[in-house]
Amino acid sequence: MGSASAAAIAGRDTATVGRCSSPLVRKEWRTLTGPQKAHFLDAVQCLHNAEPQLTTVASGTGSRFEDFIVEHKVQTDYIHQVGHFLPWHRLFLAQFERVLRAECNYTGALPYWDYSLDAADISQSPVFDPASGFGGNGIFDEATWDLFADNYCVGDGPFADWTINIASGNNTAAAPRCLARNLFAPFGQGWLTAEREAEIKSKTDFGSMVWTMEGEPDFEILGMHGAGHWAIGGSAANVYTSNSEPLFYLHHANLDRIWAEWQAANPSTRQFEIDGSVIPRHPEVFAGDYTGMSTGNVTLAYPINLGTLGGPSKSVTILDVMDTKGGRPATAPSTAGGVLCYEYAASPAASQ
Repeated sequence: MGSASAAAIAGRDTATVGRCSSPLVRKEWRTLTGPQKAHFLDAVQCLHNAEPQLTTVASGTGSRFEDFIVEHKVQTDYIHQVGHFLPWHRLFLAQFERVLRAECNYTGALPYWDYSLDAADISQSPVFDPASGFGGNGIFDEATWDLFADNYCVGDGPFADWTINIASGNNTAAAPRCLARNLFAPFGQGWLTAEREAEIKSKTDFGSMVWTMEGEPDFEILGMHGAGHWAIGGSAANVYTSNSEPLFYLHHANLDRIWAEWQAANPSTRQFEIDGSVIPRHPEVFAGDYTGMSTGNVTLAYPINLGTLGGPSKSVTILDVMDTKGGRPATAPSTAGGVLCYEYAASPAASQ
């Protein structure tokens, strides 16, 4: 894992070397077989039933699954609306995948959900199948429905009886709650379409691409990232604890897939291209303390970390996660890269 100087890792217009030879292959959810889907869902349940390891970080964590909620929660103010938004989440997903495999006997790769195939009405997506998916919508009274409600408990499927111990929001204490969903089709129809994905991929520089994908804290400019969370709603719509919803990982894997495909479309200039500020574009919507932090942009040498959760990938640089197969620029030291080893199978949408 690298600590190379910025000069040594300029990263653009250079060849990629050092890639792993046997990457895991992440596939779109609906292309998995029934047993493969069950295997993944069982592994997530395993994490939910396993003892937590981050109780010294957050007293409220109630399971190994919630350890990941803790780490996302404590870093939220520093990993959104910033240049390292995509690299940090790429590292975070890889750690979730690694722990599923290392601690819950999962033998597959993290799936992704290409919601462009379901954008007309996401409630009909196979991911919400109660028998072979993540269960359906939360239970609510239509007469009192509220877009912002986070207490519509999932009523069927494998997560219907879940209790999440750690509080919602940026509180690290215990405040038991259910897994809530509040599906809202208009967000899918407006932002999760094939046309929106094409718009993201049409951008010729990293900064424009990630801004178009992530959007703004505004319902008029949600972007695919924000819309994915709000289309699922409930637990997924709370920025601090959105990964209380297991579909968080499939949503962010889809964003990571789009980034990887954008990189692959012009690898000589995009594979190691990074841009964006260290401090959130809209710090007023977060609760972070940005005193003394750089007001400039991130570079490939900028450090990202997973805190106590991180294991062998506790602290790396952006450069280390720019290639999903662990590659590095030919000009970088051999210690760079090597953190990741996966790739994406094409979405079924590619053949339509």
